[in-house]
Amino acid sequence: MNQPQAKAILQKLNPLLPLTALPLIFLMCLGLWIGLSAEQYTIFHSENGVWDLRDFDFENNNARLSGPVEFIPASFLSPQEFADRENEIMLGYAHEHADYSTARIRLLLLPSDVFYTFSRISTDFADRIFVNGIWLHDVGVFADDPVDIEYFTARVTFTVLPDENGMVEIVQQTSNMGQRGRGVFPQDWLVGGYDFYNTVLRADYSVNIVLGAYVALFISFLLLFVLAEWHRPNLYFSLLCLMWFLRTGVTSSARVFAVLVPWLPGMASMRIEYIAMPVAAILIIAIIREVFPGLLHGLFNKGVIIMSAVLTATLLFASPIAIGLVILFAQIFYLLCFVFTLVSFAIKLRKPNMSQIVFVTGMLTFIYGAVRDFTYYSFPQFSLPPVTGTNLTQIATLAFAFCQAAAVFVITMKKVEESKRNERESNERNAALDSLNRMKAQYLANMSHEIKTPLAVILGDIERIARTVNSHGLENKRIEQSIKRATKEVEHIARLTESAIKMAAMQESNEKMRLLDTVQLFTTSIEAYRSLIEKQGNILTITADNNLPQIFGNADGLIGVLTNLLTNANKHTKNGTISIGIKFEEPYIIVTVTDTGIGIAPEILPRIFERGVSGSGSTGMGLAISKQTIEAHGGTVGIESGELRIENGRVVKNDKYVKGTRATFKIPAYDEENHNERLVESDV
Repeated sequence: MNQPQAKAILQKLNPLLPLTALPLIFLMCLGLWIGLSAEQYTIFHSENGVWDLRDFDFENNNARLSGPVEFIPASFLSPQEFADRENEIMLGYAHEHADYSTARIRLLLLPSDVFYTFSRISTDFADRIFVNGIWLHDVGVFADDPVDIEYFTARVTFTVLPDENGMVEIVQQTSNMGQRGRGVFPQDWLVGGYDFYNTVLRADYSVNIVLGAYVALFISFLLLFVLAEWHRPNLYFSLLCLMWFLRTGVTSSARVFAVLVPWLPGMASMRIEYIAMPVAAILIIAIIREVFPGLLHGLFNKGVIIMSAVLTATLLFASPIAIGLVILFAQIFYLLCFVFTLVSFAIKLRKPNMSQIVFVTGMLTFIYGAVRDFTYYSFPQFSLPPVTGTNLTQIATLAFAFCQAAAVFVITMKKVEESKRNERESNERNAALDSLNRMKAQYLANMSHEIKTPLAVILGDIERIARTVNSHGLENKRIEQSIKRATKEVEHIARLTESAIKMAAMQESNEKMRLLDTVQLFTTSIEAYRSLIEKQGNILTITADNNLPQIFGNADGLIGVLTNLLTNANKHTKNGTISIGIKFEEPYIIVTVTDTGIGIAPEILPRIFERGVSGSGSTGMGLAISKQTIEAHGGTVGIESGELRIENGRVVKNDKYVKGTRATFKIPAYDEENHNERLVESDV
């Protein structure tokens, strides 16, 4: 197989590369989920507030406690006080009866001479825990007043040896006002043998890997955003990964942020968890608009963004009680948005490209994981496969993130390739134009140079004929007029030829740009012209700001512009004043040449920068060349006379009447960030 054939095959396979990422993504996520789902368990219900686990197989399984508990509402009691008020004990779910309470959990375990591990994710409430009558730990700061509660979000894990009767008793003084009714109850413990502690650690390590993946994606796509021409989907996706990183850190089974940032208040963790939903919705909509342009209606996009912004603000400042209602509304709203988005995909996405297929696959995976976990926790009898294992939503979210990453990366690479192709084509066009311009300039210079010699010969012959006519006394007015007319036309052609040669030289000099001292460049040129100005009886004045910045340009071209303006001013002014002003108004150096001469006729001023336009019979090339030189330096030039001025190609009325003529040109001051040149032309 030769190289062209191999290249053709690679070009055909290139669109399929995003699909090859899918099996890798799902294999990696499957491995992580196996680690995260290490806390597999069997739900075990209580009987009259007691869990009889003497026949439970702790070697091969773990138990999750569920069902009613013993509790006394609106009270904080020690284990002994709880036992002393046995006649007040209620059986049921504590959160349904009071904002705070004391609950008791009793378990019967065999064998009674081994340690058992208890673990629970403390979510949005605070309590004090006693185990077998001994105080174990305070989780957050509990209180009967919501103002005084400090919620705790870290995992609580401990091992305990049953008493001589095989009993483990857990008494909890619980403040659960923050999320009443969410189903997070005092009895919601996982129980396993001693080795269960290792499974908890394995799940925690898997969470750390997920967090590391989000950080890596965030940094990678933020750098890609900077390097790949500020392509916005990369920024949106990097921020989305940052948001998922924060949410995973506060909600995962490991409760990483509770360990790494122990001073982070539980309430702040809870708000981070909830605002992740609307913020992620805004970023996902932004990404969909880039990956699937025109797929979602503009009103839908705006509606989701506005509602998400409102929800974000509400969740940031709402009270804990109100947050429960807001988040319920948000879940319903975003479920409907997902349904609408999927319907739009099904209706409009007829011929998706590979990156779009990958994106949709990730979205479907995410939706499946969310629905599966919802049914698994709330309606286990209707749970979708897999029938065991937790945290599928977390892994599905990571899979969605990787699919988004693949889609956004492919789009970015296409944009970069297109940009390179456009740049290459532009460079080729520019190179061709430069070559053509050089050829034109060379041709113009050669032609003008060749014309000068025969013009000189013709002019010499005309002068010889005039002398001959005069020497022979042939006085004929028609002959004299013809000779004068011929002389004038030949001189006019000679001046045009000279201007053409200067234009060609100017085009060649554009490549000779250097860093120039502004004051030295212009004042030296002005002083060299002073004698000619004073010979006309004119007064020359110069004013220049102190510490003028440097300019980057061609010295010969800029001196030519200033000389041309001085020549014009001196030609049309006698016994008057010619003033030169040089100042800096960021980001421009501004040079003004003002005279008190006869000015420019209003009918000529609108065309004053056109080639061949002159009010004094000259070639009319000087101002045209000057304008081209200034624009080549990134500046502008304007002329004012009488009531009119021409600036940026437009003729407008002056605010103040200008006696004579005022010519102004602006060129950018040197900015180091915009230039690679570091050469200084010291001798101008």
